[in-house]
Amino acid sequence: MMRSDRPTLFSLSNITVKYSTTQLESSDIIALDNVSVSVCKGDFVRISGHNGSGKSTLLHVIAGLIPHVQGHAIVDNQVVKAHLIPKYVNLAMVYQNPDDAIVPFMTVRDHLVFRYLRNGKNRHKSRKQAHEDCMRFCAKHEYMLPLWKRLDDEAMRLSGGWKQMLQLACVICSNPDLILLDEPTSQLSLEFVELANTLISTVSSDCTVIIVSHAELSEVMQSRVDVTWRMVNGTLDHD
Repeated sequence: MMRSDRPTLFSLSNITVKYSTTQLESSDIIALDNVSVSVCKGDFVRISGHNGSGKSTLLHVIAGLIPHVQGHAIVDNQVVKAHLIPKYVNLAMVYQNPDDAIVPFMTVRDHLVFRYLRNGKNRHKSRKQAHEDCMRFCAKHEYMLPLWKRLDDEAMRLSGGWKQMLQLACVICSNPDLILLDEPTSQLSLEFVELANTLISTVSSDCTVIIVSHAELSEVMQSRVDVTWRMVNGTLDHD
């Protein structure tokens, strides 16, 4: 389906984010300046730009992590506060640092099941049903076998690379409608970058993906991109 034929998942209108500086300074830091974007269902969106350009801030607004935002969102033809998008859109986020999402004393298996059941679409299922669905996901992705062999290990015993793969697997397995990826491969070795790209590329075409990436995407990943938002000094570059 062409992008123009897809229904809109949500829009952001005139989004501005300011951070207060010290009392000795008179002006605020503007992280986002009057940014407006639309996302269609099934889009694969890349947010690019230099460090400090506003890429992650924009992603965090969509994730509802920044409460004080000027501007608004439109979801299902309703005008809502921008930080309330997660109330209307079933989303999940992968953080740049896996330690922001991984609980050290939970096992790999429990992470998968817990994140699966947190998805509103899956909450009616029993833990047994959730476990069976997660195990089918594991069987489907055999290239992740080194992680699946450690299902009963605590996450604290995993290397940084495998922690990030676990975070990715938890999000993709839970099957949200929108996946937010905040530079998911920036801290990974080449081996794990290739694994992560393979896993991300398996996301259903029905799912919407927004990825923040400072570096160039792999050929496989770039082939999935429908639209790129290029951020420059907190604004969207339309050139």
